[in-house]
Amino acid sequence: MINLITMAGRGKRFSEQGYLLPKPLIPIDGEPMIWRVIDCLPKATKWIFVVRQEHIDYFAIDKAIKEKIPDAIITVDKDLLGGASIFCAEEYIPDNEEVFIAGCDMGFVYDKDKFENLKKNNFDCILWTFTRDKRISDNPKAWGYTVLDRDDLTIKHMSVKIPISDNPFNDHVVAATFWLRSKKILYDAIRIMIENDIKTNNEYYLDNLPLALKLMDKKSCIFDVDLLIGWGTPGEFHEFERLSYFFKYKNLNGLNLSETEIKLWEKYFNEN
Repeated sequence: MINLITMAGRGKRFSEQGYLLPKPLIPIDGEPMIWRVIDCLPKATKWIFVVRQEHIDYFAIDKAIKEKIPDAIITVDKDLLGGASIFCAEEYIPDNEEVFIAGCDMGFVYDKDKFENLKKNNFDCILWTFTRDKRISDNPKAWGYTVLDRDDLTIKHMSVKIPISDNPFNDHVVAATFWLRSKKILYDAIRIMIENDIKTNNEYYLDNLPLALKLMDKKSCIFDVDLLIGWGTPGEFHEFERLSYFFKYKNLNGLNLSETEIKLWEKYFNEN
């Protein structure tokens, strides 16, 4: 399996708050954010990173990545098509190779066996999702929503940035992470997205992949992670710093977390 990491965004929300480093290089507990992301993802035979040229020129982001993954392939995003802008990686992936796509600002606690078993089913695309999370209801127009079939697994439709119910807290939203059965299926779907102008807010989002795959008679499903760790905004980043401090010093009295949430966070901090 190929792990393809998209990290060609400007990180505008961080730079506007006075951060001088690109978002993937901001330290998380003493290590670059992108290292923390890598530690949370499935194992891969090859890692490909899609970056901005200016981050190579001014911040040596390629060297920071290769310090963690010496054999990493670094590619530069020249198309700037938004979330679907991964054509620069296409030549490095064999047609029949599985592809796992993730961003540079999320970590996960997830059931590894459950994910591997799901890959053995007849789905061509698996969207990593999360649900029952306050971040969804706090900002309901920020997410890609999955409309599910009766099995509560197969994706019937997508609604990106538009809530599908009056209670989005209970819906399953995309965690900007995707598994595709093959490179060919992935890039065929992206080209169909472009040909059919499948956009949200005038931008091509990978969240809409199931819509293109449906036109190809391919099936998509969800995989709910147990815990999503977000570093994508300054607010999320600072909340993580707070949690990290409390867990480090075993002082959980100041945390408004359920017993289940505490166990999941303990698992994350023990493994990373």
